[in-house]
Amino acid sequence: DLVEEAAQFPYKEGSGIQDYLPHHIVGNPERLREIGEDLRNGKVVVIEDAFPVEMADAMWETIHDAKYTLHEDYLDDGFHYSHHNVYNRAHFTEFMNATLDMFDSETSKAFMSELTGRDCDGDTIATASHYVPGDHSLPHTDHLGQRTVAFVWHLSADWRPEWGGALYWCSEHNEHAYVHASYNTLTLFSVSEDSAHFVTTVSRHAEEKRLAFNGWYHSAWVPHPDDPLEDLIATPEQRARLTYDQADYIREMLDEGWLEEDRHEAVEKHFASLESEWFLSPLFKRVVY
Repeated sequence: DLVEEAAQFPYKEGSGIQDYLPHHIVGNPERLREIGEDLRNGKVVVIEDAFPVEMADAMWETIHDAKYTLHEDYLDDGFHYSHHNVYNRAHFTEFMNATLDMFDSETSKAFMSELTGRDCDGDTIATASHYVPGDHSLPHTDHLGQRTVAFVWHLSADWRPEWGGALYWCSEHNEHAYVHASYNTLTLFSVSEDSAHFVTTVSRHAEEKRLAFNGWYHSAWVPHPDDPLEDLIATPEQRARLTYDQADYIREMLDEGWLEEDRHEAVEKHFASLESEWFLSPLFKRVVY
């Protein structure tokens, strides 16, 4: 029944996310430029009333009573999380799969790449999430694998801020750092070592469900010794756009001596700058007195 309800909002064949975002945004080059600049500068972008209400209602219908599985972990560095998700596409409803296909369409990825300045040509991965009372996620960056851009489509109907479940953007001034759970709001950010954020604990007093459809765009580029790496990571802006895996591949090339001597020296110099910029160098380890 949920799938039949959701199917009342059919996606147009070959359409992308830009076909459903508000016209006052996608039809306004200056507004798109401002959004792109904010994303490039490490800010979180929040778009209210992001999609047609019929589309939001259809997604809410299909994820409201989905069969969620608890995902939690508690690490020895103090990081831990607890939330409920539907990760496996085999367990998605028809409409969830159709929505992910739309987010993953070539037109969507081209739009997101141009908007953010990041490579979004890889696979797009998403999950339905339900944060029940007590669920949370401590500060983290999402900087894993080939992730480049994160999206969170908030679908928490009649939510109240005092119930928690907010995305807290760590680099923002406290007064503006909370992105409260809401309905039909799209949150975007560029994934990097600086995209630290967390999800505040959902209160035991919450009377509604904290729901979202969220995921990541990924880069398709895997560095190769024949690539002009000395040119591709020459500036701080270029290095900031590297995914975690791309940096790891380049580090492996240097460690294994896969580059010619003259190129090795140039790439190693740029990579040393990357380690400083990402605070990976031993020089930047915390000192405890």
